[in-house]
Amino acid sequence: MITEIEVGESQRLADLPSATPERAAQLRYQVENLRQGTSGLNDAADLPRFVVHVEGQLVPVVVNDDREARCYFLSPPAHYIGYTRQELAKMRGNRTARLVSTLIGGIERAAAPLGFNRCVSVNNWLFTTSPRLELSRAALLELTERLVQRFGDLPIVFRGIDLRAQPVRQLFEDAGYLLVVNRPVFECSDQTIQMLPRKKRWAIRKELRLLEHSQLSVALDATLGPGEEDRICWLYRRLYLEKHSRFNARYTPAYFRAAFDSGVDRFITARADGEILAFATVRFEGPRVVFALVGYDVDRARPDLALYRTVFAGVLKIALDAKKTCFLSTGNAQFKRKRGGQEWIEYEGVYQRHLPLHRRLPWLVFKAAFDRAISSLDTGQI
Repeated sequence: MITEIEVGESQRLADLPSATPERAAQLRYQVENLRQGTSGLNDAADLPRFVVHVEGQLVPVVVNDDREARCYFLSPPAHYIGYTRQELAKMRGNRTARLVSTLIGGIERAAAPLGFNRCVSVNNWLFTTSPRLELSRAALLELTERLVQRFGDLPIVFRGIDLRAQPVRQLFEDAGYLLVVNRPVFECSDQTIQMLPRKKRWAIRKELRLLEHSQLSVALDATLGPGEEDRICWLYRRLYLEKHSRFNARYTPAYFRAAFDSGVDRFITARADGEILAFATVRFEGPRVVFALVGYDVDRARPDLALYRTVFAGVLKIALDAKKTCFLSTGNAQFKRKRGGQEWIEYEGVYQRHLPLHRRLPWLVFKAAFDRAISSLDTGQI
């Protein structure tokens, strides 16, 4: 049975059973997601949204009606054109990267009138990494049919699909989904670390000792005092938006307060004289710990202070102590490989069989380009 919970009905979410702490935290967060939405939590356009309850799982849905074009996980052009071209530009000397970037640039103007910025984004928690969904074939087919009936002129886009298990690929392909490369991601575990050369394993042990011998006061399960969400937000934005890309999420202080108060994220902080200089957030999700967000004072970063390395060590320690796989997300590839990170490709599933050919064309082009390019791109440069 599928139940749709709309904006203004958040009490229905609060009334759902919460058998585990993880699910209880998710429910509390989704209440805030419905209440504040993309404008309150992400400084984006106030997009239509609702939450689907199916097979005991929460599936948030956000509809981009062409009003949001800046945030990569809300806007396909922001992700597949703007953000991707920025990342490809980092791969200097890579001929495939130049060719793919040229191709993307060539279709950029054509994509807008084809409605590429309009879609139904499924399993979109406003997180950089969406929780995994484990739907049955019947549930996926029913959910897809419902969304097509409700949004007949829009593609249905599922976020964050791990195709390493053949049954997952088969599930989405049998349901008629086009599987499009989303991003390269990394994960590590005690097993992958043990596979590293002895010298690198020693370096990781040395890094973990930063937590005990750093100049910083490090908390692996930190409390955010009143107003400290503003400091966290400032550190995040300095790194993600000002240093890296304007297409990143524009999280607000309200987002960080909701993530903390709901318990959906655990915060790691590194302080000096009481002031937060760096932070990271982790999310417990079944067999894995997700390294969600990080931020630090880029003006005060220096080798002897090791702001990023310190909070990263905190993330790694939490995952190793819990004996879980640590999902490291994307970016900073060489750093993560040296710490046992193994790369795989995350996908999006796009259902568009109900659309005319010209509306399907941008997704078909991007699938063809990335399928062809992915084996030739050196993501270590990202």
